[in-house]
Amino acid sequence: MFKMSRSALSGAFVASLTAIGLATAPAMSHASTIEVKSADPAAGEYCAVIVSKELDKNGHSKVLAKSCSHASGEDAHHKARSEHARASNSPVSAFDETLLLNEYQDANYGGGVIYSFYGTAGGCDSSGYHLVNYWSVENNVSSMQGYNNCNRVKVHTEKCDASETNCDWGYFNLDVPYLGDYYNDNVVALQVYNG
Repeated sequence: MFKMSRSALSGAFVASLTAIGLATAPAMSHASTIEVKSADPAAGEYCAVIVSKELDKNGHSKVLAKSCSHASGEDAHHKARSEHARASNSPVSAFDETLLLNEYQDANYGGGVIYSFYGTAGGCDSSGYHLVNYWSVENNVSSMQGYNNCNRVKVHTEKCDASETNCDWGYFNLDVPYLGDYYNDNVVALQVYNG
């Protein structure tokens, strides 16, 4: 299946409109100055997500903020903290997120951290946090490291139904240097917990 990031898709859409004459010159020049935020991290980006213990209607930990950076994981976390503070109308210093999990592109923690999850209710307990990967991450995760009492992870592939009763669950101790051939580059959702 062909997948394209939202920013690339937006650029292709504007280019298509221009090619068929539907975009006017003023609209085109204005569109080129608008920053399109992609929900998916691009190649070479570090991304951070801040989640709460509260679950959304789909049973996943609520995402309070997310951000990506080409500079570093720390920069991505700083940007996510700023976004969380802005959305909450509170100073950044009012929040204390805890690193839960780093996902790596390659086996044995190689290829760089592509995604970091931070929790607002401290480290992991027995129920932990229920996390979701963006498609560009789910197709690239090969190894994981847990932090702050997050010593177990339950993962599933896209072969899971909405009720999560017919899932291909995989259970791993953290840190896991390789997810195995079945789960490698195929982690849609996961639960990090203390077990």
